This record gives sequence, C-alpha cells and structure tokens, in this order.
Amino acid sequence: MFRDERPIPGFSALRRGFLRARSAFARHFREQKSSFAKVRGDPFLPVILTGVVAAAYAFAFILNAPPEVVFGVLGIGCLTAFLETSRRN
Repeated sequence: MFRDERPIPGFSALRRGFLRARSAFARHFREQKSSFAKVRGDPFLPVILTGVVAAAYAFAFILNAPPEVVFGVLGIGCLTAFLETSRRN
C-alpha cells in the first residue's frame, strides 16, 4: 500500500540551507539593531536634525519656497543626518 519510508533526497540540504539563512538573518537583525541604537544615542544627531528643520523653516518662510522644496529639504536632510551619524560611528 505505502511506499517505503525513505528520506526525500535533497530535503536535508534544503533544511540546512533554510536554517543557515534564518541564523544569518537573525545575526544581521541584531547587528542593525545595535547600530541603530548607536546612531540614536549620538549626541550630535539632535543638533544636526535641528539644523535641518531650521533650513526647511528658512526655505518655507524666508524664501517662500513651494511645499515640494521644503519637504524635499526635510527628507534629504534627515536621511543625510542619519547616514552621516552612522558613518561617524
């Protein structure tokens, strides 16, 4: 009635590959979590972000820039602040 219970060829290699990928993902997640904690704890990050907000404020109210420019300055400035802080650490 039933076929004999032999292991499926290649299943153990597939399982090992999956476990290896899962542990690599967990390791990468832990590293990114500690990296983010270092960036967030940097004392210069709030200063840089305050500068970005001040620049956007200047574009908005002093230069009368359109909202696209103001939000662009905010977005690119915040991204650059995080990248610069992470590179410094």
